[in-house]
Amino acid sequence: MNQSVPGDPLDRGGVAPPPDGQGTLDVDLEATGGVGRRRVDWRVAGGVAVVVAVLLVGAFWRVPYFTVAPGSLRATEPLISVEGAPSYPDDAGEIGYLTVTFGQTTPFGLVRAWIDGDIEVLSEDQALGGLDRDENREVNEALMTNAKDTATAVALDALGYDVELLGTGSIVIQVEDGTPAVGVVQPGDVIVSVDGEPVTTAVELTDLLATAVPGQEVLLGVQPQSASMMVGHAGAQPPATTEPEREVPVTLAERPDEPGRAYLGVRSATRDATYNLPFDVTIDSGNVIGPSAGLAFTLAVIDVLTPGNLTGGSTVAVTGTISPSGQVGRVGGVPQKAAAAMGAGATVYLVPVDEAEQARGRAGDAMEVVPVATLDEALAYLATISGDTSVVDMVAANRAAGG
Repeated sequence: MNQSVPGDPLDRGGVAPPPDGQGTLDVDLEATGGVGRRRVDWRVAGGVAVVVAVLLVGAFWRVPYFTVAPGSLRATEPLISVEGAPSYPDDAGEIGYLTVTFGQTTPFGLVRAWIDGDIEVLSEDQALGGLDRDENREVNEALMTNAKDTATAVALDALGYDVELLGTGSIVIQVEDGTPAVGVVQPGDVIVSVDGEPVTTAVELTDLLATAVPGQEVLLGVQPQSASMMVGHAGAQPPATTEPEREVPVTLAERPDEPGRAYLGVRSATRDATYNLPFDVTIDSGNVIGPSAGLAFTLAVIDVLTPGNLTGGSTVAVTGTISPSGQVGRVGGVPQKAAAAMGAGATVYLVPVDEAEQARGRAGDAMEVVPVATLDEALAYLATISGDTSVVDMVAANRAAGG
């Protein structure tokens, strides 16, 4: 999920407990005179101190839970700059990517989540995916870089430009529970071969596994890798070798939603990903991290590089990762993003197919929820609201020509 991080939400706060010995005494006020009055003052002061301490603990003591809350809708096209090619900025309408506010919470934060149905509570393991907090942040920062690079490459490829992806392996970002990959690879591992066939990109891993059948055993060549080096970006230097440090057998399972198709059960990205592009495109994502703006970035780059307007003047909220092949992937936080989209006045919400029901559950009739599985499906829908099919026709012609 994309996380809006104005500060570091994972820093621990803390308060000291009240000092010992501030209990009260049973005293006879009439017999003690001024002393009794002083002890009443200490009793009141002690009670105030306890109340203050409780409030401070409730507000600042970090518990082992994280909250996901609605963030914001951010206009995407103003973040894009192009050098070396014509661009067509258009102020009409808006493609907006969505954020959530994510961080470790406090007792008061848990109470707020209980009251506010738009806030989701996650355990530490659910939130961090088996990584520590620093590793999780580093991974999500790298995933944002990868999302911007991939979105640019996918957009240019769709428009017919020559784009080449190079890499040094497929990094395991996440291992899905209950899949063949559990206990075989872990986040940070790099898959560099399948049955002896080299794997240099995440696309190659997907393509090689697609040739297998459910129940088939394959041999993965794997290198361990630290989380801080998990995802490369344009300009990264490849390591000295892509030879596997270990080879592990794994029996592939049948994908639940696609009978007959084998799958491993990992989410991966290309290590040391480098795209050879014909010109420079820069996306300024600010302090937002995570991969879920990938589809929004792709659509916005296409809109900036083509005349006309993809949205027909509407505010379109978009979430979903983008793969190098143009597939739209899951993101998480979809209900919270729906709340942010409606708060920003969006009339349409593009979401990954298998998260559409979550989005509809929050949006109701206030906003149209459109499930999309690919970039081409997203473009086709936008053509229906803009009334302009020129971009869809261009992309279709490029696909047919192998561009």
